[in-house]
Amino acid sequence: MAAYTVDQLTAVGGNLWEKGDARRVYFNDIPELLGWEYGRYHTGNVSWVRQPDGERGSNGRFQRWLVGLNRAALFYDLNAGKFSGRLAGEAFTQTDFEACVAAIKRRVRALVTA
Repeated sequence: MAAYTVDQLTAVGGNLWEKGDARRVYFNDIPELLGWEYGRYHTGNVSWVRQPDGERGSNGRFQRWLVGLNRAALFYDLNAGKFSGRLAGEAFTQTDFEACVAAIKRRVRALVTA
């Protein structure tokens, strides 16, 4: 499947953004797409972290990674019919981008076949 619909992409966690002729579906929860789980204190600081392999992670290191992710972007361009984004150094690499796109495609495929 090459083209995705707004309904499919929002059903798997995307958020529609439109401005002028531009139409994109953004995916803001990059850590979740990469398999990370975490919680926060009421202050906003990270209270616990579980890595994709199930091991406990470092709260401080994860918090710094989240701050680095503020420069990253991941979206599906509805006009171009492709995924695109903005990498953020070590916080969001090309490998991370590809893993997120693969996770989104798997979720849409599961949604369509359900």
